[in-house]
Amino acid sequence: MSDFLGWIVVLVVASLLGGGVVLALRGTLPLPGLGASPGDLGGAIRQRLHAGGQSSRPLPVADAEVIDRPRRRLQPERSPTPAEPDASAAPAPLPASDMAALDSRLDRLEARLEAFERDIAHGLDVLQQEAAVTRTATRDAFTVAEARQSTALERLRADVAEASLRAAPAAESPVRWVNERRAESIGQLYARLAGLESALAQATNPILLPGEAFAPPVDLPSEAMGWENWKEVGDRAFALADAYSAQRLYLSDGARADVAAFVTTLRGTLTRAVYPNLSADPTPDGLRDLRGALVTLSSEVPRLRQALEREFRAIAQGESLPER
Repeated sequence: MSDFLGWIVVLVVASLLGGGVVLALRGTLPLPGLGASPGDLGGAIRQRLHAGGQSSRPLPVADAEVIDRPRRRLQPERSPTPAEPDASAAPAPLPASDMAALDSRLDRLEARLEAFERDIAHGLDVLQQEAAVTRTATRDAFTVAEARQSTALERLRADVAEASLRAAPAAESPVRWVNERRAESIGQLYARLAGLESALAQATNPILLPGEAFAPPVDLPSEAMGWENWKEVGDRAFALADAYSAQRLYLSDGARADVAAFVTTLRGTLTRAVYPNLSADPTPDGLRDLRGALVTLSSEVPRLRQALEREFRAIAQGESLPER
């Protein structure tokens, strides 16, 4: 009866402490059959209960007193996640409004690219035009500077020659030196005339080679009606007239008159019959005047060439300038 009462007390205490757990008490609460009587077990339990009732602090539990309860690990609650998209599924088509907006942006981008290309093309055209103008201006300036330099050298040479002639000793005859200077002047005028004849051929009859006598063609080419092809003719004409102006001192009266007449005829032919009729669409009267001017030049150039040759042969034979 006492054993039964002891076990009843153990079960009641276990229910109060753990709610249906199994107690394994060793040491102070020995199990039956391990050297302790049920009465001692019940007394020990009552003693512990009594001590626990007198103090608000819980009794310490020895290491040997283990309460083994089945425990369930609590998993944290997870909020439901949206379903992940299937990578193998085809993408959903864009709405019609989005497609329209995309098309509008593409149209604007293409328009901007086309405008950008037009701006680049216009800028290149402007640069090419400016480069052409710069090249033309540079070439013209170089030609003018070259002509002025040549003129200055000719005048300087003439001044030096005149100063040397004045400074020559009275005992020394200046005839030989003068004849040499005359021959040099005739040679320079002859070379300028040859350059003018070559420029005329290049402007109107480019099939002719240098050295051939100038002759106007039967049909004028279209290039002959452009002002840019006559620019060199004007430069060569100016160079010839300038050389004559600087060296007429060394020419005989006949040669001086021949060169002066040719320079006057050349100026009138160019300014009255050639330059006014240069046009991409000339009139019949303009073509007739231009052809007449070319015929005149083709006859005047050989005449002046022969006059310069006669002058040079006279110098080679030792003839001097006549007394004034």
